[in-house]
Amino acid sequence: MTQFSQIELIYNQILNLATEITVMVENEEYDAASAKLEHKDKLIWQLSIAKKTVNFTVEENLQMQTMETTIKEKNDAMLANLKKLKAEVAGELNDTKKKIKLGSAYEQQTINRQGDMIDISE
Repeated sequence: MTQFSQIELIYNQILNLATEITVMVENEEYDAASAKLEHKDKLIWQLSIAKKTVNFTVEENLQMQTMETTIKEKNDAMLANLKKLKAEVAGELNDTKKKIKLGSAYEQQTINRQGDMIDISE
């Protein structure tokens, strides 16, 4: 196996992980996605080291650029999806905070009115 083949294998692993992570996020499997992200980061680190040690031909360089573009597009799509999810969660959190404040205010009002009526039936 040539050095370029090994680098190509790492690129393919990164690409597959990006796809898996996207599916996991869509299925709300955030812990598993986080673990895969850590593994992907390690592969990217290995790739950067491997790229520094190899002299590539022009054709190999073009193949690497194509692979990097594909991976970047997948990562950008994943980040856009995560930002969308973050905005949704922030909106839901804000709504929940408002509901809690409203419930707390209503509860306080109810407690204050409990002594308003006097039972004189005794």
